[in-house]
Amino acid sequence: MDSGRARRIGMFFILIGIVGCVLFISLIRAGKPVFEFLLISLLAFAFGYLFLRRESPPPADERFHTLRKIRRKPDKKGPAKK
Repeated sequence: MDSGRARRIGMFFILIGIVGCVLFISLIRAGKPVFEFLLISLLAFAFGYLFLRRESPPPADERFHTLRKIRRKPDKKGPAKK
């Protein structure tokens, strides 16, 4: 599985886990707790975290790469005149 797909699947399961936790909390506030929501959401969150950790982190952002390269180059015009 390519790394982009695995990271997306991991994020999907983390999102499902967060939604499940929100549903569980709202059901507790309504007075009708359903603990299956908590169990499923925690499992989905853990499964998503494992998918994210299995793959390497995304590559560094190459935004403004040219500007950074230009800024790092030393000035080749010679010594500064006073």
